[in-house]
Amino acid sequence: MFKKLLSDSLIYGLSGIVSSFVGIFLIPLYTRIFQPADYGVISMLTTTSAFLTILIIFSMDNSSAVWFWEKPSYEDRKTTFNTWLQFLGIFGFVIMLLVVLFSTSLSNLFFDTDKYKILFVLLGVNIWLATFQKIVNVWCRMMEKPFLAIFYSSLITCTTVGFNLLFVLKQHLGVVGVFYSQLIASVIGIIMLLVFFKKWISFSSFSLERLKEMFHFSLPLVPANLLYWVLNTTSVYFIKYFIHSNAEIGLYQVGASMASILSLITWAFFQAWTSFGLSVSKKPYAGKIYSLVLEIFCIFGMFVAFSLFLVSKDVLLIFASTKYVDAKYVIGIMAINVVLLGIPNILAIANSLTKKNQSYAVAIGIGTAVTVLSFLLLIPRYGKEGAALSILLGNLVVPVYLGLKAQKLYYIPYNFIKIILFVGLELLLFGISFFLFNATWMHFVSIIAIGSLIVYMYFIMSKNKLALLKSE
Repeated sequence: MFKKLLSDSLIYGLSGIVSSFVGIFLIPLYTRIFQPADYGVISMLTTTSAFLTILIIFSMDNSSAVWFWEKPSYEDRKTTFNTWLQFLGIFGFVIMLLVVLFSTSLSNLFFDTDKYKILFVLLGVNIWLATFQKIVNVWCRMMEKPFLAIFYSSLITCTTVGFNLLFVLKQHLGVVGVFYSQLIASVIGIIMLLVFFKKWISFSSFSLERLKEMFHFSLPLVPANLLYWVLNTTSVYFIKYFIHSNAEIGLYQVGASMASILSLITWAFFQAWTSFGLSVSKKPYAGKIYSLVLEIFCIFGMFVAFSLFLVSKDVLLIFASTKYVDAKYVIGIMAINVVLLGIPNILAIANSLTKKNQSYAVAIGIGTAVTVLSFLLLIPRYGKEGAALSILLGNLVVPVYLGLKAQKLYYIPYNFIKIILFVGLELLLFGISFFLFNATWMHFVSIIAIGSLIVYMYFIMSKNKLALLKSE
């Protein structure tokens, strides 16, 4: 079972790499064509898009996954699928219509000019169409069809990249070309949804009763997801308010985007984790599996994050241009944050198994409060680096609180002391390398040496647990 989790993670990882390739591939294009201020405009719109997407999805992806396993017959799963599909279509259309109608007002609110009205129109239409991609993603995972997910992601990726090259690089449409590309890719995604899942689509399979059940389960997660949005993405609004600079926003966003390279690993893992975690929940060794998963994720995830921090300047010079080098510290801080973001997804298995999401919501609420308070204190003084540190502080609080509460809901034998010791050792070793060595080649030698030491120590200390799991 554990091998299957790793195998699925690798397969979904290909899909994640393909999808994330869009952002990574386009960074050199954007940073060489756009000024930091232009990149800041894109970032503001992307942040707003994330907020509206949360509203449209309404956490129904979580409900659909749970009901998929709770109601395993084909007809029940078809009911779940169509109930979610139709809810998404109607609710998303309403949100899209409001954004289009108020596009002029939104442009004036964000940028003190109405010249970006067309961007909000494109954003409104795109977020509605793009949210249907979530259905394809979730259902492919639930039905264990990772290769279909890879094909779908690849198609969306190629479309987005291709039209970005056409509109931005060749036709010089500027920022608006970015959103034209996204819209075309979303239309392609809708067509593929109809092709891949035509046997599943049935308007008569909609169930108001099922919608009420799923809605009741999702409702506590919506405020948590909105707080999560505040916690992790609203920094650009605070930078705009305190620093009054689209360029500072652009530098911050480039750093955050470069740190998302690490999310290629974490995204791949969590695509497989949700269905795997639920599927083994009734096995006698489930708790040991959950414990081992958390250890590996934290210890090796932080190793990769610290490694990225060490070579952040070199990464920027390779993927961006010299005018974006000031984003180097943001990369390192946000890379650590990527790992912190993933930990609650593992701990929240207790919430899914007991169907009690209140502790998750409270954890996100506390983390958000810490982040916003830190925004007010750190951004006026440290700018983009202060924003990154604020997010890190907030996301550090979430797994601590959730870990304590989740253990009371559904006890799992996590070894938190072991995790803290390993991560602390990594931090010490990487800190020494950061302050002692300036040459790039020495940084890479340090990464190899530290990585070899951590792998050796971990498997020596975990040998008995791994052997026990293998025997079971």
